[in-house]
Amino acid sequence: MYYVYILYSISTGSFYKGQTSNLEERLKRHISGSEKYTYKGIPWKLIHVRNYLFF
Repeated sequence: MYYVYILYSISTGSFYKGQTSNLEERLKRHISGSEKYTYKGIPWKLIHVRNYLFF
């Protein structure tokens, strides 16, 4: 299963969209600042998630 998600940066007012097979772990990386493209926007708020099952 894969997830497509949208984050909103409370500090910058910007959005980030991403995809992952492990949503919980990916969100931890965004929130902790260990992701190159999102560390400047901390804190992030998850505003949308959609899951997809691929066969």
